[in-house]
This record gives sequence, structure tokens and C-alpha cells, in this order.
Amino acid sequence: MKRSLLALFTFGAASAAPFLSAAADDDDASSWSLGAAFIASDRAQTGRGTQFLPVPYVAYESKHVKFSPRGLTVGFEPASGLELALVATPRFDGFEADDSPALAGMADRKATLEAGVSASYTGSLGTVSLTGLWDTLGQHGGSVLRLEVSRSHRIGERWVVTPVVTVERQSASFTDYYYGVRAGEATALRPAYAGGSALVVSPGVNVFYRIGGNWAAFASTELSVLPGDIKDSPIVSDSTLWSAVAGVSYRF
Repeated sequence: MKRSLLALFTFGAASAAPFLSAAADDDDASSWSLGAAFIASDRAQTGRGTQFLPVPYVAYESKHVKFSPRGLTVGFEPASGLELALVATPRFDGFEADDSPALAGMADRKATLEAGVSASYTGSLGTVSLTGLWDTLGQHGGSVLRLEVSRSHRIGERWVVTPVVTVERQSASFTDYYYGVRAGEATALRPAYAGGSALVVSPGVNVFYRIGGNWAAFASTELSVLPGDIKDSPIVSDSTLWSAVAGVSYRF
């Protein structure tokens, strides 16, 4: 259960971070943001259901460094609109055997820290970013390649609405770890399973509202469509996962 709470905390912060940054004033000054959010998130494994949790939000941003519970990004701009960066981000997709009766007798799947590189370009049509991440702690032992396309629309002086589409390729080692069933974990109702690499498509939208002064409200929702290599697992019961976050923050 503790890992589930950490997962929800990370989701809430991760969802908030991109559009809070996008809606910030365009200057080179550094800033901190403090806030709170309420999040809801489906969990992929059978019996874990939708979980709800209030979470804190703490972030720092400067021209070259961004830090939040989503992780750390250190980047630079070699050309206008282009950013190259080193990134490190925690992943809490794991579970404990007592999270659900469907997982009883299985080994816990643990959290890890992924690190890698990213490149993003922002132009008149929006932002396109490509990120490659690798497991640094030897938990899932795999990799993730993420393509994200977004475009922010300012509405008046207070609103920013940003549709986002993320496509994430998860390696076979990744899917085996989080969604597979090892031979020693198999039962009559839970056969052994090893999925291959998976392509997860996640459309979503972020909404930012400047309340006044340094106060802002934000909301985000995302729907992840699980491919066969994940949804065919005997410990996965849904083909889609829904998640959302809403909260307020103060920037100083």
C-alpha cells in the first residue's frame, strides 16, 4: 500500500509540473512553487481499483534546472526553441502482494529510479519531446522511450489549456516485471505470463487558471490505452487506465 500512495503522489506532481511550467511568466528568474492537489488514478493490476489521495506539491524551476516530485531535469538550449537535457525520474508502478487478492503469493514489484536524456522542440505548432529512460537501480532492468506532443492555448489573461498526447514504448523487461507472472508465482487461476515490449498511447489535457497574484489552480486528466502485451496478462483486468489531478499552487 505504501508504494501505491507513492505512485499516486508521483502522478499528481508529474501531471501538474508540465503545465505549471508552461503557464509561468517567460523570464530567466528562478522560482519555487508550493501547493496541494487531489488525485484519482486507476491501477493496472486486478483488484487494485481506482485510488484517491490528497498530495502536496513542491517544485523549483530556473532557466536550466527543474525539480519536482516528477524528478530532476538539467538542460540547455543550443538553439532557439530546442532544449537538450539530462533527466532523472522516479517510477512507482510497482505493487505489493497484499494490495489485492489477485496478487497474493507474488513477489513485490519495487519502485525504481529511471534516468536518461531528452530533446524537445517548441515552435508555432506546439512542443514535441523525445525522452529515453533506463532503470538505474536494476529493478525492471528495462527501458522506456517516450514521445510527447502538446500545444498550449491561452484563453484570455487567466486560462491555459494544453492538449497532450504521449506515446510510450516500454521494453519487454519492463512489462515482464510490472505485468508478468513468473513460473513460481503461477496458480491454476493465474498462469505464468511474459509479455513483450508494449506501446502505450495516452491522450490527455491540462488546464491552468491564474487565480490572481502568484496563486493558480490546475487540473489534468489522462486516459492510457493498454496494448495486448499488457492487458492480456492474467493480473490485468482493464484495457484502459484513467487518471486525474486537480489542485492549487503558490509561486514565489
